Amino acid sequence: MTTLWIGGTSGLTRTYINQFGSDDLVLLGLESSANAIQCDLTEMTKDKPKAIFDEAQQKNNKPVNKIVIGVRPSLLTPTFRDSTPMKMLQGIEMILAHACREENIDFVLHISSVAAADHLRNQVFISEKVADPPLPEYTAPYDVFKRASEEVISKVCQQNSVRYTHLRISGIFSDNDKCLQCNVFRLQALLTPFVPTPIDHNSSLNVSRAIRSLLNVNHSSEMLQTMYYYTRPLALAEPVPYGYYVHEYKRAQNMQLLVWGPLIALTWVRILLHLIANAFPFVYPTLRLWTTCFRCHIMNTLLTVPNLQKTFPTC
Repeated sequence: MTTLWIGGTSGLTRTYINQFGSDDLVLLGLESSANAIQCDLTEMTKDKPKAIFDEAQQKNNKPVNKIVIGVRPSLLTPTFRDSTPMKMLQGIEMILAHACREENIDFVLHISSVAAADHLRNQVFISEKVADPPLPEYTAPYDVFKRASEEVISKVCQQNSVRYTHLRISGIFSDNDKCLQCNVFRLQALLTPFVPTPIDHNSSLNVSRAIRSLLNVNHSSEMLQTMYYYTRPLALAEPVPYGYYVHEYKRAQNMQLLVWGPLIALTWVRILLHLIANAFPFVYPTLRLWTTCFRCHIMNTLLTVPNLQKTFPTC
C-alpha cells in the first residue's frame, strides 16, 4: 500500500509518522521537507497532478492506491471574498479527478472537521445521523470551506466509483511546538475563566490510530461508512467543559497555582474583538500579527508545549 497524503504536514501527520512510520507514505504540501513533494494547491494546473503521481511512484517504486486529504485553510479569514479557499478547492478537485481516472486509486480518506456541520451551532452529542444545516446558513468562511471540500470530494469519488470516507474531527492537540490547540491553552494557562461550555477535543495520537484503521480496513465492505465522527476519546462518555482541557494542560505542566478569572471578562473581550474585526476588516492582519508575536515572544518564555498525550485518555 502506498498512500498520498495531500496537505499532510501538520502535527497530525507528524504524530502518524512517529507512530506508524512513513515507508508507504508520500507527503504533498508546502512544508520544507526532504520527503515531501512540494505543491501549492492554489496553483494547481492540469499537468501537475500527473507529475505529482509520477514523483510519488518514483519515491516508493510502486503506484499510489490510497489518498488522505487533510487540507486546512486559515482558521481566521477577514471576509468571504478571500479567493484562497476557492483556489484550494479547485486544486483538490483537479488532483483527485486525475487520481480516480488515471491512477487506479481505490480509496480516499478525507480528514474533515465538525466545522463542516457549522461549528458555531450547538453540536453536543452530534453524530453521523444528524443532518447538516443548509449551507446558506453558515456564518464562518472556514466552515463553508470544510463543507464544500466534502461535497467536492464526494462528487468526484462518486463519479468514478471510488470508495471514500470523511472523518470529522474536532480540535486536536499534539506534543509538537506548532500545535494550535496547545498554544491556545498556553495563552490561557496563567489566568483564564473556567469556561463551562461542553466541547470536544481529541489528541493527534487517537486520530492517527483512527486514520490507520480506516486505511487498512476492507474498503469493499458495505459496513464502511462515508462519514465518521471522532471528536473525543471513547473514555469520555460525553463532552466535557472547555475548562477541563485547560485544567489538563496545567496538570501536564505541573502548575500548582490554578487561577480562574471571571467568565464575563472573557465574553466581553471576545465580543469586542469580533466587533472590531467586522467593523474594520483592515485591522484583522494587525490583530493576527500582534497575537502571534505576543504568543511567540512572551508566552513561549514562560511555558512549553505540554505532554498532554501522556495524561489524556487514548482510545
